[in-house]
Amino acid sequence: MVAAVSPHSVTSPRVYLCQVDATTSCGACCGLYNVAKNDQPTITALLTERAARFAEVPREIGPIDAFARWAARRAGPPPLADFHHCPFLGLIGAQPLRVGCLLHPLARGNRGLDLRGLSYYGSFTCRTYFCPASRSMARRYQHLLTQLFSHWYPYGLIVTETRLVTLLLERVESRLGHAIDPMRVAVTSSAGAALRRLLTLKIDWPYRRQGDQTTARIHYLFNDGAHRRSVKTAAITDPITAAMHQELGSSFDSPDEAEAARHRLETAIDRAAAALAQATAAPLLDRSRHATR
Repeated sequence: MVAAVSPHSVTSPRVYLCQVDATTSCGACCGLYNVAKNDQPTITALLTERAARFAEVPREIGPIDAFARWAARRAGPPPLADFHHCPFLGLIGAQPLRVGCLLHPLARGNRGLDLRGLSYYGSFTCRTYFCPASRSMARRYQHLLTQLFSHWYPYGLIVTETRLVTLLLERVESRLGHAIDPMRVAVTSSAGAALRRLLTLKIDWPYRRQGDQTTARIHYLFNDGAHRRSVKTAAITDPITAAMHQELGSSFDSPDEAEAARHRLETAIDRAAAALAQATAAPLLDRSRHATR
């Protein structure tokens, strides 16, 4: 049984998960990872090229529409055909170093004009939609994720995994005997590193069917039952462990393979719990990355 959660983790304002800081943001709901090759270098190159080209586009309907067609061709057909990949995703910011919307009124060159009406979903949806994680993930986990990740690529892959994050962190808390306090986890601490290793198992989890790595990284995050992950976890009898492997997309061909996967996952959980136990005894860190609104 996990002890009562500290008040600041429960009653704090909603955490703004979309844009955290100069390097950390999420574009998963815009189909960021829904491209044929979605490893970090490939997507970074794609977004960098788009931002540079869009900077030269006149802010008029015709040129912007032409840019969208060019960007869609460069991205190629999305693996999930019914999950729109927005061609207006690019790198934004002063450097620019984080993913975001090139049509946003605050984006460079737009002079305060909201051009999102030219996108597939339109400006109203772009302004008002928030992913399920913003509503259903525990506040302490939301705060924790904004502390742990300092790059948009892994952050966007993890922050939308509401069920997987919850299952993993609840198992860690079960080991600890109390709730995780995100204020005690520094980005550079051993606890932070251990938690990142645990959560990023999702990115290249080796116990998936061959060919499932790309679609697993796409992560269709909408709660409509479409694109359920192909799994084969009958060899896992514990229901919580089986649920974690369901979210990881695990598929086992033998009991030995299932046991190896279970051991790998539990070892990562144990190491995260041990590092957090040490962090709990340390002086409270002054953290300022909690982006709320």
